[in-house]
Amino acid sequence: MPEYWVARPVQGRIAIRMPYAKNNRAWLKETLGERIRPEWDKANRCWWVARNHFEKVIEAMRDRLGRIDVYVDCRNTERCDTRCKNARSRECTCQCLGKHHGGGITRGWKVVGDTTEVRSAGITRRHFVVVREGGR
Repeated sequence: MPEYWVARPVQGRIAIRMPYAKNNRAWLKETLGERIRPEWDKANRCWWVARNHFEKVIEAMRDRLGRIDVYVDCRNTERCDTRCKNARSRECTCQCLGKHHGGGITRGWKVVGDTTEVRSAGITRRHFVVVREGGR
């Protein structure tokens, strides 16, 4: 990870890594409002604030530093079809590309339609950079 960033996990508060300054807590309160409760995480060297401040933090860090790296965690969902999982022939046009074909796997799957099933397939972290106009 770069030196300065903002990260939004799937759940919970967002993490902010910024250059050291004695007034960082005051800057966060000035930027996000006096009622916020930023929490310093000494082990990870970052601040934690409520996730509803995500967009405002990105804009403020971009304006302060010229650019900011942003990380967003997203849930992955795997889809399959009961007709695929219960199939006895080799014919399959399911989104799983035959991964579960004829397997009859049911644990961890949730039916969300007549025949469609979904399950959690982990988390992907997306990275993008937000740059101030005229920034580097």
